[in-house]
Amino acid sequence: MISICLTAENKAVLRAVSLLQTKLQMSLDPRGIPLTAFPAQQPSVSFDGKEGRIGFVSTVSFARMLTQFVKQVSKGKPFYLEETVIFDEVGISLDLSRGGVMKPEAVMEYMEYMAMMGLDYVLLYIEDIYTIPGLPYFGYMRGRYTEDELKRIDAHGAALGIEVIPMIQTASHLEHYLKWGENWKCRCSERTLLVGSEDTYTLIDQMLSTISRCFTSRRIHLGMDEAFDLNLAGYMDKNGLRDMSQVFAEHLTRVLEILAKYDRVPMVWQVAKPSKVSDPAALMNTPGADELITFVGAYSYFTEEVFLKRREPFLE
Repeated sequence: MISICLTAENKAVLRAVSLLQTKLQMSLDPRGIPLTAFPAQQPSVSFDGKEGRIGFVSTVSFARMLTQFVKQVSKGKPFYLEETVIFDEVGISLDLSRGGVMKPEAVMEYMEYMAMMGLDYVLLYIEDIYTIPGLPYFGYMRGRYTEDELKRIDAHGAALGIEVIPMIQTASHLEHYLKWGENWKCRCSERTLLVGSEDTYTLIDQMLSTISRCFTSRRIHLGMDEAFDLNLAGYMDKNGLRDMSQVFAEHLTRVLEILAKYDRVPMVWQVAKPSKVSDPAALMNTPGADELITFVGAYSYFTEEVFLKRREPFLE
């Protein structure tokens, strides 16, 4: 156990230390090794044999440098380490919708390790793994989180300097909910919502209302990937066969209109719109899509050249 006497004016840094000191096997003690933390252009950490210094650009960059300090100072030798920040943000996605729902405490502990690595956001993939008032079968027997649990996760992330971004589904991948009779009016197929049905948009409004109450991040990932039967099945029975691009754009427009009520920034998967479904230009011209953030999804490894080519239409 290493004792450190930390000097830092940033309250967020002090709060993060209080959450991480057990994992770092360190304690705060006025008699410990003097360590000064200060804002900097690039993260750095040093030790001259008597005292240490940490330059940080964010709370998580401080946590990363503190982890290095504890690791290196135990050797008792002077050192200096500086890193160059290349990306504006670096994070991960936690898939909590495949029958292995992590307990809130496990998610919070996971984020503590993320902070120690300098990761600053986490996408929580929760298809129907949350409760919605008035919809008892939404997430039924799926290990769903309560609103209070999601708020606790969000608050813990904020204390560590990590943005917790909800990732839900507003088009397809909802087979675990759509199998119940509670929602038959908004069902296109066993896994996909019925575009154009007011019951569908009432449901989505309930989703977004709940999620907006639970998370402080302005960003919400709407999913919308792999909705390959969006213009088929129940939709085709009611409307005949229509172009997938038009159906997708109409649905996205309605969802963005609802989201605007909650002052949130929308995100979707690029694989929500493969070439046979719709094209990037049509998506970006959708009303209300000026703030739309697209995530490039890949089912297999690809080279940097292929990645840049896939990304290019969305940068125009």
